[in-house]
This record gives sequence, C-alpha cells and structure tokens, in this order.
Amino acid sequence: MKSFSSVAAATIISLAVFLAGSGCAHVTTADPTAVPEFHGMIHHVGSTMYAIIPDSDRNTRYAPDSLPPEFRVDSLRVVFSGTARAMSDNARYWGVPFTLASIRRE
Repeated sequence: MKSFSSVAAATIISLAVFLAGSGCAHVTTADPTAVPEFHGMIHHVGSTMYAIIPDSDRNTRYAPDSLPPEFRVDSLRVVFSGTARAMSDNARYWGVPFTLASIRRE
C-alpha cells in the first residue's frame, strides 16, 4: 500500500503537468523592474533633458536613456513601456534611469 505522502506528491505533480499543458497555469519570470505599458506625459527638464511621468504615479519621473526626437515635446501624451535601471547609492538623480522598450503617441 502506498503512503499518503507518495499519493499526494503524485497527485500534485499530475495536476501541475495537466495545468501547464492546458495553458491554465500562469508561471511568470517577469522582471520586477519592468514597467508594463503605461499612459503618461513627456516633461521637459532643464535645458536638454526629458522625463516621462506616468499617469498612475505623478510623483515618479522616468529618465529615458534615449528618447526619439519626435517625442521631445513638453506635455506630449504618450503610451510607453520599458525597464527601470538600478540607481547607485552614491549618486543623485533627477529621475529614475529608464530603458524604453516602446513609446507611441496617445
């Protein structure tokens, strides 16, 4: 007679295989620094810099590493996604360093 733990383990493994095969399981390896697609606004900072301010958090300023020239317009409404980069403890930043994955006009 099989022990309870062996039957339970076999049941759990079978269920996991079934769910993974059926597409019902949601397994993610999402990057915690990734920013999903957000709506926001371009903000001109200083003389040559531009930030993207997401509508969902008006206190955050993303500092894109390369903003295409056609998006360098103050108050331009955009939809964007990308990845926030690490910030050094010994540096001062005007915005969160950010690598754009996509950007388009709203």
